[in-house]
Amino acid sequence: MAQKGDISGLVKSDFGYHIIRLDDIDPADVTPLSDVKDDIRLALQQEQAADRFYAQSTQLAEVAFEEANGLEPAAEAVNAKMQFTDYFALDNAQGLMARPQIQQALDSYDVRENGLNSELIELSGEHAIVVRLDDVKPEKQLSFAEVKDQVQATLAAEKGRQQAQEKADQLVVQLEQTGTLDQGDYVFSDAQVINRVSQQQAVSELAFSLPQPNETGASYGVTQNRQGDIVVVALDNVINPAMPDISPQSQMADRVARAMSNMSLSATLEALREQVDVTYAEVDAQQ
Repeated sequence: MAQKGDISGLVKSDFGYHIIRLDDIDPADVTPLSDVKDDIRLALQQEQAADRFYAQSTQLAEVAFEEANGLEPAAEAVNAKMQFTDYFALDNAQGLMARPQIQQALDSYDVRENGLNSELIELSGEHAIVVRLDDVKPEKQLSFAEVKDQVQATLAAEKGRQQAQEKADQLVVQLEQTGTLDQGDYVFSDAQVINRVSQQQAVSELAFSLPQPNETGASYGVTQNRQGDIVVVALDNVINPAMPDISPQSQMADRVARAMSNMSLSATLEALREQVDVTYAEVDAQQ
């Protein structure tokens, strides 16, 4: 079928038998190389990086398994540096050691009891790690003298957070009543536009949960940022993203129409199968 208006013969598909007519031909869109060369270069670089990561992670896993009594051979095999931590409890791990995959590996029988290297742990599409335990100390109850400084620091930090939270709540009440900050020690940062996905995710989530501001003033709320600081958020304005118009003649509109047509056809054929009984006579090919 090469020309508009061409009609096919009988065509069999998973949906039954069809006669197809060619109504139109959309010419292929060819993008100049100058417009896509940067995208091609980036795609090739990412592909090469993925290949190198796969090769190195495979080698790391193999050497860590073959030389299971230490991480030095595995680190040398992939030109990596070993990193060491101090003693920590699994239920109080920080940073990378708090990852569930690493916690599970550290608590496995081979790692904890036999002192072997763990299996390769894939943290993401481009990060992998092997861990081992150099030493394990049984849990014990520390004396007050041993934890006195830590307890004092923890209590002071908790008290500071409570005081900051109370002060922030007072500032929100003041802002809702007057719209201004009367106390000179507290000022807002410069206004900025944030999206739903932001580096300051707690601030973003609060901003998108606040009521939309009106002519009477902004909306206010309190949250804690990733640095642990208590912050007061003022929502001054909501910017609705611009939605591009899709003309009936555009390629996007054509794709949507085709998709809807295919869905309608599939539903119709499925309904016909359930409602119609088809019988046919079998013919012996040898007669």
